Amino acid sequence: MPLLLHNALAMLVARLAPPAFSFAINVAIARVYGADALGTYVYLLSLLLVFQAIAGAGMPFLVTRELAVRPDETVDLVRAARTVGCASGVIAAIGFFVLAWCSSDGGTALAAAALAPSLLASGWIAVQEAYFIARHEHHAVTAVAIAENAVKLALAGLALLAGGGLVAVFLAIASARWCALVVGQKLMDEPVRTGWRPDWRRALPLARALPPFAAMIALAMLFFRIDILVLGVLDGGHDTGVYGAALTLYSVALLLPESAMAAIYPRLATSFRSGGREAALATLLTAKLLAIGLVPLALGMIDLAQPLLHLVYGPPFEDSAPALRLLVASLPIQGMNIALAQALQASGHQREMLAVAGFGTALHLVVTCAFVATLGWLGAPLAVLLSSSVVALSSAWLFHRRVGTIQVDVGTWIGLSAVAVPIALVLVAPPELERAATAAGVAWLGLALVARRMFRRSEVDEIARLIRSGLLEVGVS
Repeated sequence: MPLLLHNALAMLVARLAPPAFSFAINVAIARVYGADALGTYVYLLSLLLVFQAIAGAGMPFLVTRELAVRPDETVDLVRAARTVGCASGVIAAIGFFVLAWCSSDGGTALAAAALAPSLLASGWIAVQEAYFIARHEHHAVTAVAIAENAVKLALAGLALLAGGGLVAVFLAIASARWCALVVGQKLMDEPVRTGWRPDWRRALPLARALPPFAAMIALAMLFFRIDILVLGVLDGGHDTGVYGAALTLYSVALLLPESAMAAIYPRLATSFRSGGREAALATLLTAKLLAIGLVPLALGMIDLAQPLLHLVYGPPFEDSAPALRLLVASLPIQGMNIALAQALQASGHQREMLAVAGFGTALHLVVTCAFVATLGWLGAPLAVLLSSSVVALSSAWLFHRRVGTIQVDVGTWIGLSAVAVPIALVLVAPPELERAATAAGVAWLGLALVARRMFRRSEVDEIARLIRSGLLEVGVS
């Protein structure tokens, strides 16, 4: 199997493993304990994921980039990163517990105490993932993810059968996280597994370079969790649970572009270091292909939102179908955002990208609070759609100014219409015409794809070269 395709599939499996295994837990809580308990569960997990990003401290990006361009310093880099991971894990665990305790009742705080120890392992796991990705050993990331989630599913299942409630489930999640650390350590090569003592001398330079990456990944995680956190504070557990069902399915769909870019990122980092023009062109082609490729998925999920929620969560959660429709409408936009953000980081413009992410997250917080206060929980997905569009425009402008020229011509407008028109048709269609609107949207996308000016000649030649070579390396050797 071609290397990049193999790595992309491996990362897809690794990214799909947590929600795939967690689906059973999520659905069991929803069906056994109801929307209120599910609301508490998704609220604490969303908060955990934000602090998990803090524990990782941006190392999956910076350490991957440094290992990709300085492979002869692998041992020293890993040991330094592992030292940083120890400190960031402790800071994240304390911060998570304090915030969860202050923003919830006693029962929720006890559940947060059960979750907090998982963050102590997350810093080292981030180092392991960076190591595996930089060495193109994406299958190891997959193995760790499957091991962690298999243990989590087994222990959480036992906890639910024993009637242990949410606290026991969260203890199972924390235990599985530590199992993942052990498995990852076993899969690393012997030279980087040794030397467990902290190496502060080498860690300090790395720590000084990490803040933009750490802030970037934390802001990105916060951006996708603000809606749940705001709902948890403003509307309580029931509405958070109903909306959380839609958000979980949407998060699974987001793993497709994230996995593709995780496989491409090391090559982008290497290419930008050696010159950047070809990498810039490849990034734009990747962003375009991701956006267009996600349109059929978005159309399908919009059309099947209600039966999908009924199948997974049961009749009580069918009411979250409008939220799921609005969330998945932003999928093509998120594909573009992920591609542009990772390219900006790979090209060394992480501080500028951090400014965009900070602005987008602040805007998203304000818009979400305003929309939820006026429209209820349905305002949350509307805020996602609006804020994501603003971030996409800001990222494209920054990319145009700092990395590579984005030409706006007839082909650009055809490409935008290929994404926007099909989704808009399905969203505005009355229920009795949804299926016809979906067919019309697919037809519009097909017409745009066969339009000669949809892709420039250089892009057509590049796609043809990739198909002929079978390497699918997106222009980056």
